[in-house]
Amino acid sequence: MHPVILIILLAVAQASPTVTVSTDRGWYSPGESVTIQIQVVMTDNPTNMTWLWLYIDKPDGHNALFMQLDPVNQTIVWNIPVNTTEGTYTLTVTWDHRYSQTGFIVQAQ
Repeated sequence: MHPVILIILLAVAQASPTVTVSTDRGWYSPGESVTIQIQVVMTDNPTNMTWLWLYIDKPDGHNALFMQLDPVNQTIVWNIPVNTTEGTYTLTVTWDHRYSQTGFIVQAQ
C-alpha cells in the first residue's frame, strides 16, 4: 500500500468519534422500562457526523424500535410492550459506517 494512502486511512480512522451504548440492567420483564445510555466521545479531529441511528431488535430479528438521534450524549427510555416476545434483544447504535452494540433479556417472572 502506498504510504500516502495509509496515512489518509489512519487519519480518517482517528477522526471518527467513539460511541458506546449501555442499558441500566441486563434483564427486564415485559412492561418495564429500559434506560439506554449513549455516550459520544469526539476525538481531537471530529468528523462531520450528523446522526446516530438506534435500533432495538427483537429475538426474531425484527425491529422493535428505530430512531434517528443527534450525535450527543443522551439517555433514552424505551417502554417494553406488555405483550412483547420474550428472549434476547439486541440494541445497536450506528454512525459513520461503524456501530456499538449491547443486549438485554426480556423474560416474565
